[in-house]
Amino acid sequence: MAHKKVKNHQDFDKVLKDLFIEIFLPYISQQLGIRKENIKPIDSTIKRTQERRIDFACKVSGQEDYLIQIEFQTKNDHLMHFRMLDYYETLSRKENVPIKQLLIYVGKGKMTMQDSINHPNLKFNYTILNISNIDYHHLIDSKIPEAIILAILGDFKHENAKVVIAHILNNLRNCVAEISQLQRYFFSLEILSELRNLESETIRQIRDMPITGIDIRKTYFYQEVARLSREEGIEIIAINLLKKGMSIDFVCECTGLTPSRVKSLLNNINKD
Repeated sequence: MAHKKVKNHQDFDKVLKDLFIEIFLPYISQQLGIRKENIKPIDSTIKRTQERRIDFACKVSGQEDYLIQIEFQTKNDHLMHFRMLDYYETLSRKENVPIKQLLIYVGKGKMTMQDSINHPNLKFNYTILNISNIDYHHLIDSKIPEAIILAILGDFKHENAKVVIAHILNNLRNCVAEISQLQRYFFSLEILSELRNLESETIRQIRDMPITGIDIRKTYFYQEVARLSREEGIEIIAINLLKKGMSIDFVCECTGLTPSRVKSLLNNINKD
């Protein structure tokens, strides 16, 4: 019987949101020419009959103070323009400063959300950034590690994904000298790679990199395997890893199963 890996989407969405803020803020700050010391995060809770929290908002100090509000979407929401209007009205009333709104779409499918409202008595618009439309070279050639990581979500221009991933890892390695920091960026890259179904190849290349000090047990993937193994059973996870093309040695390392048992599971998969 085939088993399907069950992901805790709520946990994954939280990891993604925290990661997006950590990665996109340095990149966007560079694009807008904002100094880090001029950015101050603000409370992003919006109280209505049902409380809603925006993804990120900060106040930028300068000659003219203003707010930046950022939302992240992995899927299209046909009511997103109304949500953004709702956020704008609430933040504007609360802070009383100009607001720059940015929706960052990181989904794999075609982006179909509206960026404006045009009614007889209401004109409203905001900016949508579709990462998949950005040439990955524009991101990967940056000296900012966060931008290099974002290249995994960009437009590969028909280039082979394995080559692109290798390019990303090589540029990260040249840009980040500290092993602990490099491992943290690898952790982030693994998470983003799942949005493009490239996690298997990304993990494989990270594991095969000849870098002393990288601990595979501290990667996001390894920790997820450990958690799911406890919840679903080690052999089920081993089967999923083998179906993703992971090596027997890697499956043994992640699950603690013996090579003979993993080979037996692989034989059963090949028979199905």
